[in-house]
Amino acid sequence: MELPPFLRLRPRYLPKVWGGRRLQPSSLEPIGEAWIVAGDSYVAGGALDGTTLDELARDAPLALLGRSGDDGDFPLLIKLLEATQWLSVQVHPDDALARELEGPGSRGKTEAWYVIDAAPGAELIVGLRDGARVGELESVASDSRILELLAHVPVRAGDVFFMPAGTIHAIGPGVLIFEVQQMSDITYRLFDWERPASAGRELHVAQSMHVLRNIDLMQSNRAKGNVERVVCDYFMLEELTLSGQSLARDTAGLTFHAVTALSDGVRVTVDSGSARLGAHDTVLIPSVTGSYTLSAEHAARALIVSLPVK
Repeated sequence: MELPPFLRLRPRYLPKVWGGRRLQPSSLEPIGEAWIVAGDSYVAGGALDGTTLDELARDAPLALLGRSGDDGDFPLLIKLLEATQWLSVQVHPDDALARELEGPGSRGKTEAWYVIDAAPGAELIVGLRDGARVGELESVASDSRILELLAHVPVRAGDVFFMPAGTIHAIGPGVLIFEVQQMSDITYRLFDWERPASAGRELHVAQSMHVLRNIDLMQSNRAKGNVERVVCDYFMLEELTLSGQSLARDTAGLTFHAVTALSDGVRVTVDSGSARLGAHDTVLIPSVTGSYTLSAEHAARALIVSLPVK
């Protein structure tokens, strides 16, 4: 299968009780997530219009991903999140615990966040506060006393957080976040801000505690904030500043590059043409494309997500 030099994808918008109006202003429901690159993302336009990334990963894995792929599907999920209320206090398993708790073929969920925008006073929960212990969580899980054990971190636009599986966390109101993660939706909730229990928002105290007790050294110690570049076993995330000059990049047949513009006017150029990106627009550049350049009409920023090169 021949792939074009870049792919535009159709975002999928997910209503959430904690969402807002920025991601899809026309929606009658609060939208919390826009899935901009996912296995079930549809290609928009061109000869492959309506094809999903999972289908391309199965039919043309080397051309798309640069590798065959053990699972036969697209391995990452990239999304935008808008929070106007606190998200649940939660934790995700690693690959081994996902298989143990959810069954064969399940993936864990390591992720990274880039803070696109943050209101004054906005904060995140990342790990335990100094002196707190994992064993203290179980007796206060599901009620507000758990908040006394957690580390609250103030944030501003441009902050980056690497969040390995096993990091207890929550996103606070007033933030717009770019997130890259393993293609997994396994979430275990410890506390949901005393929202009424409803289908799909149950608590998972037993599973959460099992994860926290079985991932070495309580992974909050490995969570990192304000890093310029994230490199882990599952993905790489890099921020680029474009200020007049073109920047050359190359997939080198080793990995795709997903390019998301944080500012209007970013341009992706290959030998056969170019694509102009508005703020928060994304194109996926298959591994087979090779060299390309990024430029901007004025000072702008962009994020590139790729697979780790082995």
